[in-house]
Amino acid sequence: FSPTVWAGLMMNRYMHETGATEEDFAKFAVIQRDYASRNPDALLRDPLTAEEYLAKPYINKPLRILDCDYPCDSGSAVIFTTEERARDLKQPVVLVETASHATIHNMNFETLPDMVRTSPVQAAENLWSHTSIKPSDVDTAQLYDGFSFITMNWLEALGLCEPLGAPEFIRNGGTTLNGKVPTNTDGGAINVGRRHGANFCIESVRQLRGQSTSQVKDAEVAVWANAVGPFAGAMLLTKG
Repeated sequence: FSPTVWAGLMMNRYMHETGATEEDFAKFAVIQRDYASRNPDALLRDPLTAEEYLAKPYINKPLRILDCDYPCDSGSAVIFTTEERARDLKQPVVLVETASHATIHNMNFETLPDMVRTSPVQAAENLWSHTSIKPSDVDTAQLYDGFSFITMNWLEALGLCEPLGAPEFIRNGGTTLNGKVPTNTDGGAINVGRRHGANFCIESVRQLRGQSTSQVKDAEVAVWANAVGPFAGAMLLTKG
């Protein structure tokens, strides 16, 4: 049972429940590529149109090749230290507000009881239960896009848009740089390359330090998340 087989089934189910169209996924891909075009670390930076997305082949209908993260070799490092030591270092301080992990026990991708609402829902509930910060306070989000619809799952699970409302949220520009929640502002793993979540943390830090290539004005709160299905995790970061 390959990941792309599961992804095609899950994407089809998601479209059925939300009314999402292939044009909505094209919109998502175009927004992501626009971010990537400004990021020298992204592997895919050429401008992309909706027509070009829709002309790409299916991997497992309705999943297209540009709905999948880009395979690559990479190395990344995230350094944690105490707040006291961090304030003695050269880079602006970024603080970990809280973090959450969720696992659906004794489950795998093939036997998930719900193909749309999976571990991100539990991870998000745990995350918000440990902070006074609310979803409406989030300035930017960096959300797993191993497959494009997973980012939509996270937008909904984290309460950054209405339940099952991510397609409309994206359609209306909610994830663009001037939108309500600029999302995957480095271009996401679909364009930066599959770095197993590291790029989402790194881009969140860059945003809060004012160092992103697609900088969100006055960004003070960022959330990043990784994985889907039987396991997932999320972290809330704030400007120090």
